[in-house]
Amino acid sequence: MTSTKRKGADGEPDGNEVGKKLKKKEDDNDSHPPTLQSEAGRFQGDDDATMLLLFHDLYYSINTFAGKYFIGSPYVQPRKSKDKDFFGSLTSNYGTYLTSKTEKAKETIIQAVIWNKLMDPLLKQPTKAFLQIPEALIKNNLSDDCEEFYSWRTLTANMLSKKYKGRTSWVNGGPRRQEWVKEMATLLSDLSVVNQRARLQGSLEEIADLAIKLATAMACSRAGWVCTMKDPRIQRLNGFRITTDRMEDIDLWDEDEGHGKSMTVDLVKSPMLLKFGNSNGEKYDQCLVARLAEVVVVRRKTTD
Repeated sequence: MTSTKRKGADGEPDGNEVGKKLKKKEDDNDSHPPTLQSEAGRFQGDDDATMLLLFHDLYYSINTFAGKYFIGSPYVQPRKSKDKDFFGSLTSNYGTYLTSKTEKAKETIIQAVIWNKLMDPLLKQPTKAFLQIPEALIKNNLSDDCEEFYSWRTLTANMLSKKYKGRTSWVNGGPRRQEWVKEMATLLSDLSVVNQRARLQGSLEEIADLAIKLATAMACSRAGWVCTMKDPRIQRLNGFRITTDRMEDIDLWDEDEGHGKSMTVDLVKSPMLLKFGNSNGEKYDQCLVARLAEVVVVRRKTTD
């Protein structure tokens, strides 16, 4: 399928104005390693199997949560302005997903919500779980030396991950983890078939536990593991170029497959898992795709 990037009339990705601002703000605050040309391929290393297993466990838990609590009515949209703004930053068509009776439509956007809410506080920069110093500050003092940066990150993670108890802690009962669970239960309760925050919080605790395990493993690895909802070549929350080495279309709407400019990515359901370098702490200029992003592709709207 030919590569393309979704654009609106003004040249920006489709979505409401607030959604665009949220995307730009996240782009500006991105703490990923320097953008490198990446490619799909095989990857080898002692921790590869472990990392994929941890990612799969989290992925399965999120899918199970969405399937258990968000199949069927109520088919409603968020009421608070800040919640509308957040959903609008994921896709301009969030109302269609939340109110559609198409199988898995509502589940799909709920899964996207959870993954996105895990990115900034944890998975995009896994050392946030036990380090209050931004990684960007460290990188700025290392002259973009990837090997030095990852050596620092690995040593720091191994020293602090089992002992840190500060305000950003994601361990069981940790302040940031509790904040995340409560925030997510509040955001999702009105959309759930049970509308009981206590029940949602129990399952969200399990998701948080699996997320911190994945983040800790990513941070402690000598390779540069990155979990991201954005294509590293264009640094956008959605609007992936349509390219099969980065993403997989889940065929949600059963539209006839199109080509080139006729199709666009409407929603990123789950992230890519990227591996910069190898497990021996070498070759950080290489990046392999360990797990494709899952996306919803739709036919681009035409204007008369």
